[in-house]
Amino acid sequence: MLLFSNLYIIEYIWHNNKINKGYIMPEIMTTREMAEYLRLHQITICKFAAEGKIPAIRVGRVWRFDKEAIDKWISEGQSKNVSKRKKK
Repeated sequence: MLLFSNLYIIEYIWHNNKINKGYIMPEIMTTREMAEYLRLHQITICKFAAEGKIPAIRVGRVWRFDKEAIDKWISEGQSKNVSKRKKK
């Protein structure tokens, strides 16, 4: 079962990260690494992932996060917050 999950992740990364000059492998982070990166508790990270509030991939019982997608999610969220503040 674990082998199938790992193959699924590799296939997902391979098909979703094509670049004109070749292929790249994104930095995939665990829940612990994501919690440290965002300075949140691991339970909060899992809750956000389950609710679809943060970009994540579920592999069996664990969550995995693409650092590039997280960085994009953060920058989009910050720009939305900035525009809301300017309107007030």
